[in-house]
Amino acid sequence: MSTPDTSNAVHGVIPNLAFLLHHNDNVAAAYLCTANAIQIFKTPHEGAHFCGYRNIQMILAAEKLESNYANARMPTISELQLGIEEAWKAGFNSHGMTQTGGIRGTRKHIGTSEVIKS
Repeated sequence: MSTPDTSNAVHGVIPNLAFLLHHNDNVAAAYLCTANAIQIFKTPHEGAHFCGYRNIQMILAAEKLESNYANARMPTISELQLGIEEAWKAGFNSHGMTQTGGIRGTRKHIGTSEVIKS
């Protein structure tokens, strides 16, 4: 959770998907994101946890591609948990803290509103 790991990042997903869609006669139209998008998936030891954090990491990876943050380091899950709790304390979706009792150092799930506020 606290060590950066890129072994769960896959590059080239969109070009491969575009190829498959283009060659599928059952597909009339498809809209895809940038070809540089990176898929970040959960690692086997994470089980049913951390999908919300991985979604945040994919959003941040996309921001890195399209902005001045190209050299920025990807935050770890522990760092994301800290950032979310700081946002809660600052009044952003603060009921999240009440509902979860806090998320730092846990495997508790987060929702879409935490992704938006991160």
